[in-house]
Amino acid sequence: MTTPLRGGGGVVFFLDPPYADGDQKLYASGGIDHAELRERLRTVKGSWILTYGDHPLIRELYADCEIVERERWRGINNAARKRYVELLIRPKE
Repeated sequence: MTTPLRGGGGVVFFLDPPYADGDQKLYASGGIDHAELRERLRTVKGSWILTYGDHPLIRELYADCEIVERERWRGINNAARKRYVELLIRPKE
């Protein structure tokens, strides 16, 4: 993550990073630094929204943001579909 995000004029950045407790093998780039992502989002010039699986680390990092819970079906493996809570996060207005 080296490119700064700059928006404006109705631009909204949507981010769907690997979940904090997810299987990192699903992603070619491996894991990410969730705290670094949070710090970079503090500097975004524009609006953003991101999704995460419910996890204490994520709730702590984004405690100053608006967090909406949404129950969903895990869709990657249809044979073992389970429900989980997804967090929709955006800056407070």
